[in-house]
Amino acid sequence: MTSYINASSPTGNDHRIKLLASDLIFSGVDNVFVYPSLDIDRLQNALRYTLSFWPILTGRILVNDNDQYFIEFSDNSIPFTYVESDQLEQWSNLPVVVNDMTILQSFIDSVQYKPDIESLLR
Repeated sequence: MTSYINASSPTGNDHRIKLLASDLIFSGVDNVFVYPSLDIDRLQNALRYTLSFWPILTGRILVNDNDQYFIEFSDNSIPFTYVESDQLEQWSNLPVVVNDMTILQSFIDSVQYKPDIESLLR
C-alpha cells in the first residue's frame, strides 16, 4: 500500500540551505523492520507533525551551475509504502542476522528511489 503524507501545516516553501562537502556524506536506511502490532495510522499522523516541524525532510537536493549543492525546502508530500510479508528468505542483502523467523512476521519493505527527484525522507 502506497500513500502520500503531507505536513500537518505547510512551513517549508522557498527556503534553501547550502550544503558543504562534509554534508554530502550520508547514507540511507533501506530496510525498516517492525513488529506486527504497528499502528500505521498513528505512524502516519506522527510523520505529518514531524514534517511540519522539519520541512527539510521533504526537501530536494539541487546542484547549481557552480556545482554547489543545496537542499530546497518544499511542502510536497512524501511517499509512504507499507508492505506485509513473512518471506524473509527473499532478502538476500539483510544487514542483520535473524535466527528466529517468527520474530518478524510483518515488516516494512524497502523501496528503490531516485535521489534527484525524491524527498530526503520517504
